Amino acid sequence: MAIDPVKSVCSGPFHSVAITVKGALWSWGCNAGGRLGHGDEVARYLPTAVASIAELKVKQVAAGLDCTLIIDADGFIWTAGQLNPDNERSSLTFARLRCCPEAKNFT
Repeated sequence: MAIDPVKSVCSGPFHSVAITVKGALWSWGCNAGGRLGHGDEVARYLPTAVASIAELKVKQVAAGLDCTLIIDADGFIWTAGQLNPDNERSSLTFARLRCCPEAKNFT
């Protein structure tokens, strides 16, 4: 499968990700903890389309130490991998991040 022209690329310490002009996400590199979002922990040595989120239009991406974060066209944040090194939970595919800001009463 040929990759569409790339509009953005980001590299973390162990993996890289790219967004195409059509909003598709491709990832490659070390996949420990599922940081590539392909549903497994198999390393990818060539850019590989992330099929699990093919229906999303990715606008922005960040590659962290153990995770990848994306923002979709609707402004939602999605994560794959392990967000917190002290937390053993990780996601092998992208999951939408639930943000629940606390209400504060300043008097």
